Amino acid sequence: MATDQAGPPPAVLEVRDVRVTVNGVRALGGVSFDVPEGSLFGLIGPNGAGKTTIMNVISAVITPQHGSVRFRGRELTGTSTVARVRSGILRSFQQVRLLEDLTVLDNLLLGRERFRTVGLLRQIGGSRTGRRQARRDLEAAQEVAAVLGLSDLLHRDVQDLPFGARRLVDVGRAFAAEPDLLLLDEPAAGLDVTSRRLLLDAIKQAQRTTGATVMLVEHDVDLVRRACEEAVVLSNGEVLARGTPTEVLADPAVLRAYFGRNDA
Repeated sequence: MATDQAGPPPAVLEVRDVRVTVNGVRALGGVSFDVPEGSLFGLIGPNGAGKTTIMNVISAVITPQHGSVRFRGRELTGTSTVARVRSGILRSFQQVRLLEDLTVLDNLLLGRERFRTVGLLRQIGGSRTGRRQARRDLEAAQEVAAVLGLSDLLHRDVQDLPFGARRLVDVGRAFAAEPDLLLLDEPAAGLDVTSRRLLLDAIKQAQRTTGATVMLVEHDVDLVRRACEEAVVLSNGEVLARGTPTEVLADPAVLRAYFGRNDA
């Protein structure tokens, strides 16, 4: 009797043979990989490997000279950043970008902008649609705050928070937007070891709770090893290895490129 076996999850993002040259210098030389639906996916590599460049391609900051990027089967090449955000692709940056003189809650609510179907004045003025949207926005912000351990800080000004807490708010704002695909660009940059682990645990919890696909771009291999189910390693603008973090970090080519070791 045949048994039903669940296959691998479908790819939410498909990157195929992406090539980018900047000022005559090759930044990406034919990069291809898939990001499975609902996964916490790692993209790692040493400085200059091409990690930020491929993020810029996915988020429409850079248009590649060659290749294809597909999201849920739809070609993205040629579409704008705004169109990609509306389709559910969001990105955080290495530098924390918050409105420091506003509260944590205010900053989380900014993540809800893509859902706003009525003007701010109509929301404030109390139209039925506006009130419904405002309630949903508040509920979403509070839910994210609870997952990330920010509930007690909702009415604190961001400028009064330590750096680690501001990092959490930055990640929380991204999750409040209910992304289908969230690109996190070195979210733990600048944090000490303890704070990095706390942030990592918060990201994992938020990803499990929301079901979002998260692509974590990092050079910290230990962070990726602890967080991600699958990973791709870039080096000199090319894919060096792909697989589970344990598999790719045991690859002799990765050891040579990343750690300067030759264990072959």
